[in-house]
Amino acid sequence: ALAPHDAENSEKTYPDRLQNEFADELPPSLGRQTGAAGLRLPAPLQSLPDELSSAQRAMVIEKWRERLRSLKAFDENLGRIRDYLAQEDRLKNTVFVITSDHGYRLGDHGHVGKRLPYDRITRVPLLISGAGIPAGRSQSLLANIDLAPTLIDLALGPQAVPSSEFDGQSFVPLLLQPNIDPRQRQEILIECWEAENVWGQRIPGVWTILRGENYAYTEIGRAHV
Repeated sequence: ALAPHDAENSEKTYPDRLQNEFADELPPSLGRQTGAAGLRLPAPLQSLPDELSSAQRAMVIEKWRERLRSLKAFDENLGRIRDYLAQEDRLKNTVFVITSDHGYRLGDHGHVGKRLPYDRITRVPLLISGAGIPAGRSQSLLANIDLAPTLIDLALGPQAVPSSEFDGQSFVPLLLQPNIDPRQRQEILIECWEAENVWGQRIPGVWTILRGENYAYTEIGRAHV
């Protein structure tokens, strides 16, 4: 499933019956501004506006509401799948994994999109629920390269995940003991080499982040790919 997301063919990603849902919701991002004038930012970031025009603001609000409707449709369909698996007595060997490939900004700091090295873009949620996984929450650093070995570990056991064949690591131990929170890794390297046009201005499309749990070191205009 892919939701919420702008459809490539401009069609809605939710059914018509949800068209009036969330009609009064406002994105919290509209209240987050940079105050960039007092910061030592690279010129391309310094030039991005802190304030959205009325047309931009209306677009951001509608995108937010459309994504909420998409998520509601996704949630309903996930519930149907779970009910079916329960009826077939298959929940005991099923694991649900819900995540995203990146964060996204809808107007906060005068920006819409995903190609700037801000916390809200480089941090994404990961929800995993299923057989044998206790309730819990962790802030441990993970990366998308950890997903494949983890899913194989869940399905076939750790012996099926030779470390020499994977860049990532299985985090099944973290799933089994989320409140103990064993550290998976200390840092993650994140890179981007695409330029983007935002509100008619060109922003830096090349940057590298070395991300820790509570910090991110960023080099603008330099990628190590």
